Amino acid sequence: MTEVPSNPDSPPPPQPGLIGGILADAEAEAGRIIAEAETARASRIEAGDAQAKEILSEAEEKAAKQRKVIARRAEDRVRLIQRRAALRIQEDLIGAVLSGVQQNLQERIGTEAYTEILLNWIVEA
Repeated sequence: MTEVPSNPDSPPPPQPGLIGGILADAEAEAGRIIAEAETARASRIEAGDAQAKEILSEAEEKAAKQRKVIARRAEDRVRLIQRRAALRIQEDLIGAVLSGVQQNLQERIGTEAYTEILLNWIVEA
């Protein structure tokens, strides 16, 4: 009997009887297993894609929250710097006024105006 070389892509020749039935069942089972594997693979790919989208969404939300926190901190820092600058200006102004008053009083020492100022302060106290 001459054996025909088999092509790996072509189905095997039909077998008669019991062996043929077993082979047919095995092929059917293999086809079912392959179909289930393909379905499972597609399901896993879909689940992976969904999980990746969820992770990306969560990361974007977290980044947005962090941007808001950073912006708020920066604004707070600017307000603090502005407040410190305003207080420094206020201190400088008060110092200048007190220095001017002190100089004015020193210039008036020994004058009648100086005596009058001191008497007014005593009366007010």
